[in-house]
Amino acid sequence: MKNIVLWIEETLNRPAKVIIFSLVFVIGSLVFEGSLWRLYILQKEKQKLSKNIQIEKNKIALILKEIKRAKDPSFLEHQARERLELLEEDDLLFIFSDN
Repeated sequence: MKNIVLWIEETLNRPAKVIIFSLVFVIGSLVFEGSLWRLYILQKEKQKLSKNIQIEKNKIALILKEIKRAKDPSFLEHQARERLELLEEDDLLFIFSDN
């Protein structure tokens, strides 16, 4: 018992040993408790969410460009011709039979 008390007194009189022991204790508790692993997982999740946010912002920017283009009458006319197969008065229409 005296040996343990002497070792503790000797260790406490050396600040470098106290700092090393404290650091080992703190790191050990964080590792065994799982806090470091949880922090790592949360950091990875944050990176993934940040990437998803940037992708969605890019999509929003493209949609806003399309909205601006949709206000242009020539764009609307072009879309109507392509999607609805509309013709102007002077356009020719050719109809071919399946045979």
